[in-house]
Amino acid sequence: MCVLYCVCFRCLLWHCYSLWFIHLPSYMKTVHSKTKALRAAFDVLLCMQAAKLQPPDEVDEMFFEVNI
Repeated sequence: MCVLYCVCFRCLLWHCYSLWFIHLPSYMKTVHSKTKALRAAFDVLLCMQAAKLQPPDEVDEMFFEVNI
């Protein structure tokens, strides 16, 4: 059961990071310091790398199986 929660958490975290990067271009248009915005984006990439996140399409198929 713990493994299932871990997989769910990683998938949710990946989607949150993805949404952040989807909104990055509009954030870049509104922010005063482009350097700080790009540094923040780089820091997010480092966090993703440290968490060893996999894109959702690479998550094990067993997570999506339904037990009846």
